[in-house]
Amino acid sequence: MTRKHAVKTLPSKVLLPITPFLDMAFQLMFFFVLTFRPQAQEGQIAMFLPAPKGGAPSTPPPAIDEPLEEKEEYTIRVRSNNGDIASISFADKAGAPQEIGRQPSDLFRKLQSIALPDGAKRPSIKIEAMNDLVYGRLVQIMDVCIKAGFDSVGVAPLIEAPAP
Repeated sequence: MTRKHAVKTLPSKVLLPITPFLDMAFQLMFFFVLTFRPQAQEGQIAMFLPAPKGGAPSTPPPAIDEPLEEKEEYTIRVRSNNGDIASISFADKAGAPQEIGRQPSDLFRKLQSIALPDGAKRPSIKIEAMNDLVYGRLVQIMDVCIKAGFDSVGVAPLIEAPAP
């Protein structure tokens, strides 16, 4: 007669030592906190965008009883050739555009030469650029305007009249 021996197996418990995991997690966190070096901001561009075609304006119109303030505005037109700057022209609100050169430094000299009365707020600048201008060059033009002391700089597409 054969006896079958029933083998009792005890349920095994898996033990996970949590303390070493926590120690390692805190050490890694400490390492990354000490070695983290945030980069300086690449740049903040304060600008206004044109209202979408057929949509509502981006800012609400002033109330009827408020007088509409006439603001001075300069327009910079940037024409491009294969993505690079071909010409830069400058115009104030009343004047016709005058070509000032091809380099951002030419624009900087022009903006520096504008004399304003003491304490007067600098006018806003609208940059009209052709669609194929490389964005890096457009940002250079915006940086030049900001370095010259103009805080309000906006961008619009350059729309030229079709050739007859």
